[in-house]
Amino acid sequence: MIDRATEDQIKWLVDQAEIQKLISAYTNCLDDRDFSAWQDLFADEGGYGAPPNRLAKHLLAKGSEELLSSYEKTHHFLGLPAIAIDGDEARARCPGITHHVTVQAHPSQSRTVGGWLRFTFRRTESGWRIVDAFPEVAWTEGEDYFAGATRIVEHLASAQRG
Repeated sequence: MIDRATEDQIKWLVDQAEIQKLISAYTNCLDDRDFSAWQDLFADEGGYGAPPNRLAKHLLAKGSEELLSSYEKTHHFLGLPAIAIDGDEARARCPGITHHVTVQAHPSQSRTVGGWLRFTFRRTESGWRIVDAFPEVAWTEGEDYFAGATRIVEHLASAQRG
């Protein structure tokens, strides 16, 4: 028979693995352009970004498609997350670099963003889901990524506010 402390450790390890799998799916869905599957990673009350331009779950697929449609390729790389689990809620901070390539043959015409991605998760009946995801940008390189991104996010957020 397994004692309570060992059961708790196993549960913690499983939760860590499931959250890491969710973070991996987050980047893979974006780079594979599977925006519907990316949206499904979020809890019903989930969203991306910070107020007042936080996009609710129902706008995530549309917003991501609009935002990434001008790039031939993207590569969202997230490093090892620092995950803190507290019961049925968790938080993570992942260092990351994202490449947005406009013309594949000319990487100099790309946009690169570096910093961290912060997550809040909640355990649901369907497993762990993202409640909040928002970038903490440390630096950018290349063409002005934020000019187009900001316009799209503000437009969608304004529409959702009514």
